[in-house]
Amino acid sequence: MPLHIAVFLVFLIHSGGGGLREVSDFLNTFVDFGKYGVQMFFVISGFTIFYQLYEGQYSLRRFLCIRISRISIPYFPILLLIFVYINLGGEQFNGWANKFNDGKVTIENIIFHITYLASFDLKYANTIIGVEWTLNIEVFFYCVIGFLLTRGFLKRTLVNISFWFAFFCGVAIIFLILGYTNTLDRLLIHWVPFYYGWMFILGGSAYLLRKKLVFRLSSNTANKISDLCVLISLFLIIILVSINTLGLINEIVFSLITATLIITTRDSAKLSRLLTNKTMLHFGSISFSFYLIHYIVILFQIPFLIFEVESQLVMFIFNLLLTTLVSLFWYVIFEKILYKKAKSAINKRFLAN
Repeated sequence: MPLHIAVFLVFLIHSGGGGLREVSDFLNTFVDFGKYGVQMFFVISGFTIFYQLYEGQYSLRRFLCIRISRISIPYFPILLLIFVYINLGGEQFNGWANKFNDGKVTIENIIFHITYLASFDLKYANTIIGVEWTLNIEVFFYCVIGFLLTRGFLKRTLVNISFWFAFFCGVAIIFLILGYTNTLDRLLIHWVPFYYGWMFILGGSAYLLRKKLVFRLSSNTANKISDLCVLISLFLIIILVSINTLGLINEIVFSLITATLIITTRDSAKLSRLLTNKTMLHFGSISFSFYLIHYIVILFQIPFLIFEVESQLVMFIFNLLLTTLVSLFWYVIFEKILYKKAKSAINKRFLAN
């Protein structure tokens, strides 16, 4: 399941839908469903964790060094730029920073962010970029699931995987109950890692099932199943949007759809080619930088400030193009060049030992 679809869904809701909300109730709800791009993101990340640790046969230290570098190299410069901008008198654009910190970005806040501990305090969780709470959750589960996999607690058996899936589901239920009884702030539950563990395990399970299917299905059969599952997934999403049921049900269904597509989708299938053309693949390569930058571009409202444009559609297109251009630059400098060098250095160090 391409990561860029999840990122685009998040962009869609953050940008206000580009005028889609005003067209119909269905499209208004569809824009709201953009928030489930995050759940898709976590399931895909679970797949990535299992894939790299099984296929790459990394040690836990090597895996963590590579994955955390992958996130940190493009992420930390943005934290620094915003810190400097705000402390030099720039206008605070982050509503959460205004709500919890009177618009300030302190050194203490930066430290919590670069150590990926910000999720455990509402004062820090999402108060610099506005989307970084997901990165804290990513790193948390890199450590937890990485430890379970490399130490042999999480094995490639149905019983073992089911146990850990049930365990993390139980943790999620406990935190949901705490939120509804006001024992914990509901917003804090949304930003702390504990609720999302089952999504990562689901993504890892999808990796294992995908591997099994590769050896059991012919290419022709696999392509037909791939197209069928894509169509069924689209149909389910249309139904979900139409009935607009409880958020928890939507989260579960979107996570299951993502896992199913991970298992079944094949690049050679007809419908998959629509999502794996060169344009889509290029967008996919910059998707992480796009995710980091898009909310900042949207909140600055550049088209309105410079051109006094108020059209939601024009704002949407302008912000999409600007975010893509800035993300392309950010990707080339910090991901393609600096991260590539860092990854090579990490691999040389561990291989030398």
